[in-house]
Amino acid sequence: MIKGDTLLQKDTERLRKLSLLDKAAYRTAKTRLPYVVGSIFRDGVRRIDNFVQAHCLIVDVDHLPNFDGVVPASITADRAVALAFVSPSGQGFKVVFTLEQPCNDAKLFQAFYKSFVSQFAERTGLVSSVDLRTSDASRACFLAHDANAYFNPNAEPLVVEIMTLEEDLFSKQTLIEKKEATKTETKPIFNETAYREVLREVSPTAPTRTVKQAFVPQELLDFMPEIDVLCQKAGLEVFEKMPIQYGIKVLVKQGYRKAEVNVFFGKRGFSVVKSPKTGTDAALMDLLYGILYAHLFPAPISENVPLVSYLSAN
Repeated sequence: MIKGDTLLQKDTERLRKLSLLDKAAYRTAKTRLPYVVGSIFRDGVRRIDNFVQAHCLIVDVDHLPNFDGVVPASITADRAVALAFVSPSGQGFKVVFTLEQPCNDAKLFQAFYKSFVSQFAERTGLVSSVDLRTSDASRACFLAHDANAYFNPNAEPLVVEIMTLEEDLFSKQTLIEKKEATKTETKPIFNETAYREVLREVSPTAPTRTVKQAFVPQELLDFMPEIDVLCQKAGLEVFEKMPIQYGIKVLVKQGYRKAEVNVFFGKRGFSVVKSPKTGTDAALMDLLYGILYAHLFPAPISENVPLVSYLSAN
């Protein structure tokens, strides 16, 4: 079905184009795709209260940087991988593992899932892209067309063992969850021409709306590379520079602390404005503000010249 179903292929193509227009509409439309669940439920009702047993473990790998639309060879080379295909979003992939024996305990399954996936993520270098929220045994996995989907009917099944969750396991789990929580998707500058073309194909009769692009003065565009250098010297990581009207929103992090500051350029030149928001760190924001302000408005250097010497020289 994933490789050859023409209807699924068309639905997948439309869905990915829709994601360029409206993320909320994309999430709603995605629920119309066929899906699979790795567990069996009483009366066929997919609720954790009705859980009977799990037969598969499905890993969701998403928001991969520079993803080329093909499942990496490092994944398909794993002898335990039974199935791997590109996600509906087109920005990642799903990986399916089978279990040697059905797991009859939902909590045990969840604990094993987090333990196994944590190790899998570290082994494959996917720590920042693996989603541990899919550890719920009732989680659905939406299917998408993938002409190059990988399938191994002879994959080695996983053995679910009753284990004691040591502190180091929790620390690894927490690390991945925190990285998932702090991931920020960089928003591309809106392309109105592409928007109109996609909308015309998805819905030919729909009226198109005009979306204003943020105007960023050339002075700010020239300053953007310097922001990275200044922040790097201060031990700050710039994870996004977002165009806003006549300005740039600069977002940085240090560990798990985040901060943002807006830099504008207008008739009176540059201005730096703090942007306190829920979830940001005030001290880190002050540091970022100080770095940018000091660079744009350096304090004048006074010369230590005695007044008498100055008067006699004139």
